[in-house]
Amino acid sequence: MPSAKDIIEIYDKFTKRMGLPIVNIIFVIDLLILWKPQYRSLISANRWLAKSIQTFIIKLVTVFNSYYLIFLISIFLFATIVLLLHLWTPVFNLLPKDVEMADDTVVAWNQVSAIRRLFSLLFMLLSNIWIYWLTINIILNPFDFIKEFHNYVFAENKLLINHYMSLNMLHASHLLILLNAFITFIWVLKALFQIRIPIFDKTIKSSDLILYTELNSFNYNENSLHNKTMILKKAIKKEEYYYIVSGHSKPTKNLSYNNYIDKYEILNKSSNFTEIQYHFDTLKSKHLNN
Repeated sequence: MPSAKDIIEIYDKFTKRMGLPIVNIIFVIDLLILWKPQYRSLISANRWLAKSIQTFIIKLVTVFNSYYLIFLISIFLFATIVLLLHLWTPVFNLLPKDVEMADDTVVAWNQVSAIRRLFSLLFMLLSNIWIYWLTINIILNPFDFIKEFHNYVFAENKLLINHYMSLNMLHASHLLILLNAFITFIWVLKALFQIRIPIFDKTIKSSDLILYTELNSFNYNENSLHNKTMILKKAIKKEEYYYIVSGHSKPTKNLSYNNYIDKYEILNKSSNFTEIQYHFDTLKSKHLNN
């Protein structure tokens, strides 16, 4: 049974590899089922979820339906008021001053952080949380949700007749389909066309080598200079990167320092060790077999 930490790591690796958040992939599957309802049978909840649990979840979702729009509007209004007060008044000058704590932390009050968090929560309600709501309804709803979602004869709509949701909630859901389709389209464009290239220095000073782990190296002499090439490893934001670096000594009058290398040029960097190892072996063969 995988732990919560394992699940989070799997999620992070999947989203990093796909370039598309899992929630948006779920949304695309939801759209497919709304378009082709026969695919719903492939994920029939009756085969893997007890009826009592299904009923309990639907009751929770019914409550969510009653308060979703109120909560959404309240957060939007509150965030807008805080934003306007921040832009047009000095009222936030009354916030408490920063306080240094005994554990080397500072307790700070910041209205900009509050504004960001409120709008982030608003966006989450409009996208991620609503997509999960849609998914639960597609899988578990007892009122033929897929059919009734497209039923615009409201006097005959089972979702409305059974007071499962209000007409405003139904209208809002139709608008949120369009909003999240647009958001998912943007994510797909980013996944297809956007690349992230790590930025790194062209050289590493010898004094900074303690920040790296040396995995392999070879030495050779060329043009009366001592040369050294190494494979180094360094962890950056929980991901390991491998470097090939090469440096040569500068001739000095003091013979004991003739083999001292002040800095190393970075020849290659990658998170793929096999690629780095192949490049290293090629360089080693070239310099040691000459």
